[in-house]
Amino acid sequence: MHLLIRGCGALGVFVAMRAARSGLAATLMADDAFEAERLTHALQGLTDIEIRTEQQGLPQDVNAALAPPAVLPDVPLRFALAAPGGPIPDGAAAVHIHKTLAEVSLAKMCLANRQQVLSLLECLALPVMEVPDGATCFAGLALLDRLAALADHCLLLGAVPWEVDSAMEAFGFETGVFAAQDAAGLDLSYARRQAGAAAPLLVTDRMVREGRLGRGAGVGWYRYPGGGGAVIDPLMEDMAVEEARFASIAQRAVPDEEVMIRLLLGLACRGAELLSDGNIADAAQLHMLCQLVLGYPEERGGILAWVQSMGHDTASGRLTEFSDGGSALWPPQALLEQLVK
Repeated sequence: MHLLIRGCGALGVFVAMRAARSGLAATLMADDAFEAERLTHALQGLTDIEIRTEQQGLPQDVNAALAPPAVLPDVPLRFALAAPGGPIPDGAAAVHIHKTLAEVSLAKMCLANRQQVLSLLECLALPVMEVPDGATCFAGLALLDRLAALADHCLLLGAVPWEVDSAMEAFGFETGVFAAQDAAGLDLSYARRQAGAAAPLLVTDRMVREGRLGRGAGVGWYRYPGGGGAVIDPLMEDMAVEEARFASIAQRAVPDEEVMIRLLLGLACRGAELLSDGNIADAAQLHMLCQLVLGYPEERGGILAWVQSMGHDTASGRLTEFSDGGSALWPPQALLEQLVK
């Protein structure tokens, strides 16, 4: 199998490395000679990855390709980086590849190609979650976006990034939300919000506009002097204070327990919505996404089970408390319906 990767940025490099380690031939297409040189330096030693420029043209023996729909070549197996229900070419699979899981929609693929697609994704040593027919979004991305919005709101209330991360890690998450965003880079999620006309994240969006794009840029929620480990940056606390003042939000100390309840209830609300509208098949898929995409601790059980342990009345009361003032981050209806099933 020869996999062509085109127009995918950092995700393309990640997939190419996975493919090479799985014994697959991979070709990365670079925009120009400068980009090709940069990729060659970054991937030195991985001889199974060919790097070509667009000027050189596509290789002739490709039989699978990963690319945005507009530049997806006509090969037997095609993976389009596009949301389910979006502008996906006929015969292509819609896919989003996280670091720990691949979400894929096969609604536009013929039956003969479906198993080949799943087999190729499994060759990348990633669990595969096939989204339900009729899904309109990738649920893993939707949960990531909701977590980012919830965390941004906590900063406006008075929490600080390193305390939020510490609270999440104490709960059992593999890493805190802000450290995870720095590792992944903040530019792609920002572009996704802009393209989807999502509500702005006051602190997070300002960070991106100011060039604080994460570890790769040397500064994000934390600083990374000399390319080393994360260092707390007091400027982030000052930025949150400013944005809260502009938004007329009175800041206060936010205890770790409240931070976690806000984050978890908000995620549970979004998960319940995704179940209700058919973007997730069942609670087991929701738990898989929370665990593999968000780093939610397996030993805590599913996030809906965690909410059920609060009790219906307590959960309802906290949702009412959090949504006072017009916040749409804790829509209660779908979640409360799940709790009484």
